[in-house]
Amino acid sequence: NKNDFDVVTSGQFVSKMEVIKREMMQKWEREDKVGTLKIIIQCTKMLNDVFTPKFYTHKFLLIADILDNFARLVYERILKLSFGSNKLIDFSNINPTIGTQAAKDVCTNWIYKCCCIRELLPRIYIDISFLGIFKFIMTDQELEQKILTISKMIRGISHPLIAFYVSMYLTKITLQLFPKSKQFMYILLTNLSKFKLDEQIIKTLNYDNITIDELKKVLDPCVEWVCYCICKNMSGKDFKNLMK
Repeated sequence: NKNDFDVVTSGQFVSKMEVIKREMMQKWEREDKVGTLKIIIQCTKMLNDVFTPKFYTHKFLLIADILDNFARLVYERILKLSFGSNKLIDFSNINPTIGTQAAKDVCTNWIYKCCCIRELLPRIYIDISFLGIFKFIMTDQELEQKILTISKMIRGISHPLIAFYVSMYLTKITLQLFPKSKQFMYILLTNLSKFKLDEQIIKTLNYDNITIDELKKVLDPCVEWVCYCICKNMSGKDFKNLMK
């Protein structure tokens, strides 16, 4: 029900997200996979709401936390199906040649469910959160290509708030799982640099309660995070080329 997700104040939003998180866990414990996924889709759809830009960071953090928890539940379930435990196998050792067929079938089923999501933003966010799950059925090369594909999909997002924050989420999840992967970040930075953050964009976005400087403060953490990750352990020469 759409009305269940209509929130007036930040305090109400925080309370609502706590309720949603409990509902997600209850559906998961009842083995209601479809119901669990529906809740996640509804949560990520909220990130399409850009009418309160000053609150967007807080909203993103709350929703990303729920999304991370959902992905962890799915990952641990598949890990246990594969090896009888969700703690004994190091993530770097997981590959398509090991594990049970039943676990791979469950993994594939979740991925198919994700592919059937019609809305672009929920599909991208869930795809990103599932990067660890893809490792059960994809090689490292295939995963690298998957990350690049998601990076290119983000280029189709026209609103800066949405584009900047989904870029930060992709960087966060990828660097947690595949710390050596960096090529995708060049695509992200190139995409983010296309947005002209000036007074005109405030008018274009129909924002009458925020200045361009305030909007930049909302977006800055995303750029800083991507730049930090791409520059980490980078040579001086490569850094100069990046700045150019």
